[in-house]
Amino acid sequence: MTTKMTEETATPAPSPSRCIYGFVMYIACCSCLFLYSLWVLTPSSWLVFLGLEYFTSKYFAIALPATICTGIIVFGFLLYPAVNLLLTHPPDSINVLIDEESRQPLRPDFYYPASKQALVKGIPPVSDLDVEQTCKILYRRRLK
Repeated sequence: MTTKMTEETATPAPSPSRCIYGFVMYIACCSCLFLYSLWVLTPSSWLVFLGLEYFTSKYFAIALPATICTGIIVFGFLLYPAVNLLLTHPPDSINVLIDEESRQPLRPDFYYPASKQALVKGIPPVSDLDVEQTCKILYRRRLK
């Protein structure tokens, strides 16, 4: 029995349009790298001889990549973790434990069986573990 998909689903799989966009971006990046390398390695007198009198300083050959790398490092090590910390709930918030996507287990004996025979019942449905039961199992040796 086959079913037709009525709406297009988002998938990371390759498609013809993505292949074309990827190829064009690859060619554009290679071309820009070639032109950049040509501009950096060609002496200024040759560029003037070819009629290119209004070009940027060779200082930017070092300054631009260094600025970009510094920006990436600052973003990666400072700004990105700071934004994630701002978006995180405080530790004493109930949203850390339960939210609108939480699922309570249908039968607790699936996860915390009283006997070994409860494990043979099959794979339980996907759900979140109860915090109280988890803490009892993890820390019961310390509490005794």
